Amino acid sequence: RPPADSALNLASAGALTVFALRIGCTPAELGLDRADLGSGLRTGTVGAALCSAAVGIVAALPRMRSFLLDARLRGMSRKETVYHATLRIPVATAVAEEIIFRSVLHALLAREHSLRTTLTWTSLLFGLWHILPTLDTFDGNPVSNLVDNRSSARLLAVLSITGTTALAGLCFSYLRLRSRSVAGAVLAHAALNIAALLIGKALTDRAASSTDAQP
Repeated sequence: RPPADSALNLASAGALTVFALRIGCTPAELGLDRADLGSGLRTGTVGAALCSAAVGIVAALPRMRSFLLDARLRGMSRKETVYHATLRIPVATAVAEEIIFRSVLHALLAREHSLRTTLTWTSLLFGLWHILPTLDTFDGNPVSNLVDNRSSARLLAVLSITGTTALAGLCFSYLRLRSRSVAGAVLAHAALNIAALLIGKALTDRAASSTDAQP
């Protein structure tokens, strides 16, 4: 459940960072060097704007808009929405996951493997990281309504989420490498998820209101 998942994410990120530092990884290798923070924030701001714009474009396209509709958002209160947008997503999701994948895992793999291999594994594992959450929230997932057969729909949901999050992970890695700071990836990751939450909720609430208004 969300509070436990958030705590586990943060604890894992912290423990892995301590482990990486103790075995000899430098702050620069981890993308945590203070000297690179400014570059990370500048690059991340651009990435955040692009991610937010991408979600807005999806919302503006009638054929794509349905992928932002999510039954789980219909009953979410304003207080819950603020909590998710200001605390859970930026801290427990974006910060924790970027430290795990684009900071620690990237640094450890880069010590022994090529950049291509490092990017492949960090992105793939980031995609696989989302399988259990996808299955846990399957009934509210927009993909669940695309196929009549429930087993096929579950498989489609897993494959689509794994693929899209792996691709997103590759983009976050680009920002981390370009700026030399994981802060760039954190900002873009947070912006993408927050935009999807807020726009998705607005679309879901509007769709629900239209349905309720019908005689």
